[in-house]
Amino acid sequence: MNKRAWIVFLDESGVSLLLQIRRTHSPRGRTPLLRHRLNWKRTSMARALRIPLHRPPPRGAVRDDLSAHWSRAMRAWVAEHDWLTLERLPACAPELNPVELLWSSLKKRELANLIGDHLADVADATGQGIHRINTNPRPPWSFLAHTGLTIHPPHPPNLRKAQ
Repeated sequence: MNKRAWIVFLDESGVSLLLQIRRTHSPRGRTPLLRHRLNWKRTSMARALRIPLHRPPPRGAVRDDLSAHWSRAMRAWVAEHDWLTLERLPACAPELNPVELLWSSLKKRELANLIGDHLADVADATGQGIHRINTNPRPPWSFLAHTGLTIHPPHPPNLRKAQ
């Protein structure tokens, strides 16, 4: 049986109804006025970035070493899945986790200047951004390349540049 192997990077991020201003405009000489309710409601979202490996299992997951990610419930869940190998990234090195770049992409694009009345508005915009990233195979590989980490082969065969 030929099983596909994956490496999965995990991370979470907090989002809120606070406005993330990226750009404003107003007539020359007038200061832009932004009206917002300053609602402090927030939630956490988890995301996994799955990158295919071109060799047999075991499958693995990589996550940062934040203590909240290593709860009793998480340890119990990992112990129940013998097919899963869990690796930790240093807690003080978010630049090694490509999911951080996914969150950054979402916050700079779909969540930028979003004025939501409910957390569901933020969740919907996040879902649209995840769909944008999932429909193009290049961003996950770009996020991985940006971390400096390598997986062999470095790119899936269908994304290699023609020589």
